[in-house]
Amino acid sequence: MKLSQLDHVALTVTNPLKFAEWYQSVSGLERRYQEVLDDYPVVVGVGSTCIALFPSLVTLPAEPPERNETITMRHLAFKSDWANFLKV
Repeated sequence: MKLSQLDHVALTVTNPLKFAEWYQSVSGLERRYQEVLDDYPVVVGVGSTCIALFPSLVTLPAEPPERNETITMRHLAFKSDWANFLKV
């Protein structure tokens, strides 16, 4: 199997629509696939890479474990020029 690129990352958030609006207004991501997805995930993207936002069943995150004592996603990074990075 040979992959061509990263397609999307899935995140669980308290309010997918609110997070999508934030990504749209602050980072300029576009809302995608509304016409084929019923409710969730809410998908936003730039270029050919997306973020799929799923609703959480809890409103507060769990207490974070000590560094390197769990398997987790550490961060999600976007590429930009310095001027746009400073705007965010």
